[in-house]
Amino acid sequence: METIYKDQYNHDGEFINLEYSKQDLEELICNYNVHFDKCKKYYIYCHGGLKSYALCSILKKYNYCVVQVINRY
Repeated sequence: METIYKDQYNHDGEFINLEYSKQDLEELICNYNVHFDKCKKYYIYCHGGLKSYALCSILKKYNYCVVQVINRY
């Protein structure tokens, strides 16, 4: 799985901040085929990195184009 720092995001795909998402993580994981399009690239972010890792892992398994975005500490 590809991982980048938040300041490296270059706006070439949809940025999803799980901290402010209207859907909770469980909803996104259980209904990934409703919320995501295989023709798009997604950058998934959360503050701690655990939720974004979980969602990216699931989406990557089903051949979605995802990048985990993490904070630079």
